[in-house]
Amino acid sequence: MADVADFTQEELPGGGSLIRFSGTLAIASVNDLDARLRALTGPVEQIDLSGIDHIDTVGAWLIYRTARDHDAKVVGADSDSKRLIEAVGGADDETAPKPQKPSSLTWLLSEV
Repeated sequence: MADVADFTQEELPGGGSLIRFSGTLAIASVNDLDARLRALTGPVEQIDLSGIDHIDTVGAWLIYRTARDHDAKVVGADSDSKRLIEAVGGADDETAPKPQKPSSLTWLLSEV
């Protein structure tokens, strides 16, 4: 069985904090991690992933969202984790073009 995902919060000397993750950041093992991450207060400077065993898209989204919300730097991630976090972050890109709704005339002609 995979280790349950968890994190610790450590104060950094210059202020702010470091969030250090451990275990498996996957849908089957995140339990209450989402609620606990949303409850974080104060500045978070870094998110350390060097202690995780595995990450899936759910875990990547939690990391991405936490880093985005706290303007934190993600450190200690392997190349696969970095790619996955960047990929889920791309889905949150507000500058990405949104599909345009066809005009009524175009829709009508396509239906005929």
